[in-house]
Amino acid sequence: MISNYIKIYDNIQISRSGEEDWYTSKIQGLDQKYLFVDTPYHQNIPLILESGELVNGRAFLESGKFEFQSRYLEKRYDNIPLLTLTIPHEYKRYQLRKFVRLPIMIDVYYAESRHGFDGNPMFMKATSLDLSANSLRIATRKSYDSGTSLLLKFDLTARNLSFKVSVTGRVVRVTSPDQNQTFHVAVQFTDITRQQEDLIMRFIFHKTTERKRLA
Repeated sequence: MISNYIKIYDNIQISRSGEEDWYTSKIQGLDQKYLFVDTPYHQNIPLILESGELVNGRAFLESGKFEFQSRYLEKRYDNIPLLTLTIPHEYKRYQLRKFVRLPIMIDVYYAESRHGFDGNPMFMKATSLDLSANSLRIATRKSYDSGTSLLLKFDLTARNLSFKVSVTGRVVRVTSPDQNQTFHVAVQFTDITRQQEDLIMRFIFHKTTERKRLA
């Protein structure tokens, strides 16, 4: 069962069945039958569900990426409003090593996610170090605590492929290779759509192929 892998306070993403927008939430409780999550949000907009509605879920964990289907049952209150979902008995698990990481330097604009993209965030410029379909590593002048939520904007262009990416992510690791002058901040995307994920994978494939051809 997926409950063997997920735990309380893990981040989780929920989308309405048939839609592409992912809403970010956090697991607040679980047992053998039910999964309790706080209200999922996407760019400051809460996910509103009808009782019995089918939803898709996914989680990026150290043991892999998990995708599953569940059903929304009801909203309950335990200090905060919680959505009750059925525990999925079937799921797909993907090893994160399948997300190829591409060393690449591009301009990235980032800001701390206090009120989402609609809150007039103050973006700062950074340089990427590498990119995968579910994460990005950037070089900054400031260190961030693990779990800090960041807004990210960057452009990707390869061959006939050109698109803009705007996503939210959370800091998962920070290193300082030059004694606190520069910080390498690893950010895991938390609200990326399946379409964005596919486009980034295509971009990485094109760039990898191009580099092999020129080598």
